[in-house]
Amino acid sequence: QVFILHAFPTPANIMEVENARIKEGKPIEGYMEEAIESDAVSMRRRIVEIAAHCKKCVIYDLMPLHMDKGRFMVLNPLTHLHYFEEEKHHTLIGTAQYKIL
Repeated sequence: QVFILHAFPTPANIMEVENARIKEGKPIEGYMEEAIESDAVSMRRRIVEIAAHCKKCVIYDLMPLHMDKGRFMVLNPLTHLHYFEEEKHHTLIGTAQYKIL
């Protein structure tokens, strides 16, 4: 089998977003609109189309693990621990949400 990691929204530099929100007096929340650099709608459609033409392909989708009430969460709303690093890779907290194949 060929596993394809499904696209999910690109998180921004969360530390910069948090610092800006603190300066503006805004709360730090799990979902912060400005913490998402770009959505993944077109890329998600493309991956589904690719997998439809590949009998060995399996889509591995992490996005549902980061969704809460239809919003993409960039950090844990209770602990405020980040799911992503500056380089847009998962942190240990982020990887704890999914199981390794």
